Amino acid sequence: MRAQLERGSATAACPTCNYRLTRETLVCPLCGALAGKEPPPRTAPPQGSVSPVARPRARDQHIGGFPPALVYLLVGAVLAPIFTLTPVLQYMGWFLGSLTHESGHCIAAWFTGCPAYPAIRLDGHAAAMHQEQQLVVVAVLWLGMAYAAWSLRAHRGWLIACGLGLVLQPLLAFTWLGELLHLAAGHLGELAFATICFARVLDGGFTKSGAERAAYALLGWYLVGRNVWLHAGLVLSSARREWYEGSGSFGLTNDLIRIAQDLLGCHIEPVALVMTCCCALPLPLAWVIWRVRGETQRGGEDLW
Repeated sequence: MRAQLERGSATAACPTCNYRLTRETLVCPLCGALAGKEPPPRTAPPQGSVSPVARPRARDQHIGGFPPALVYLLVGAVLAPIFTLTPVLQYMGWFLGSLTHESGHCIAAWFTGCPAYPAIRLDGHAAAMHQEQQLVVVAVLWLGMAYAAWSLRAHRGWLIACGLGLVLQPLLAFTWLGELLHLAAGHLGELAFATICFARVLDGGFTKSGAERAAYALLGWYLVGRNVWLHAGLVLSSARREWYEGSGSFGLTNDLIRIAQDLLGCHIEPVALVMTCCCALPLPLAWVIWRVRGETQRGGEDLW
């Protein structure tokens, strides 16, 4: 083989062992390194031509002439009442709502320096158990946000979020506003999770499949619907208010009653009205999140 190589015209050396190679040699016979000719440079397609692997246009992805996300949101809105009224599924919905509700309480408690954990009992009781405020926890969280703000200073969004946390945490930790946040955070946690679900419907979720998007829409509408049913009922029905007063888990007083009576000194109706208005926020907020994430993070697909 060496004699055969030497009969050809040596045009280059192997990049690994410097063995002489001919123009026709693709692999060095001495060390096995690739030594073929470089592929020709790619040229841009002529202007006006269509690439055979181009992504389909947004209108080609529509379902029955409607944007896919709108279809899945409508499907979820239809399925949510079925999920609510079916006995076995109703219990699953209660557990999901309780988990997000008590998690909201716990996040607010930790943010104000009170260690907390959710307690959910399978017979229909749920609460967030928290300890007294610990200044060490407050200081550690504040220093952690300060470090995060410095580390992420090149990312404007994270910098703004950390900056707001640095300002708000002392205000909430050492004033009555912290208790207000803790009591309201249960229902706000449910609405926050509904916002995440709606955002997943808009951006396609993890798999971009229709089943996943419909499931997210179902969960989002379920959480919004149960909050509308509760808070609007407290505004409009005296019977609902009477039921709410005696329905606290583990014999505790419900959140909105404590906000109205202990913190604001008013009737429950104004508090429930404000919470009813908050139920209108998840879908618009999800749309804003989807738009802010940008076309690049969605991989160039218009999944709306």
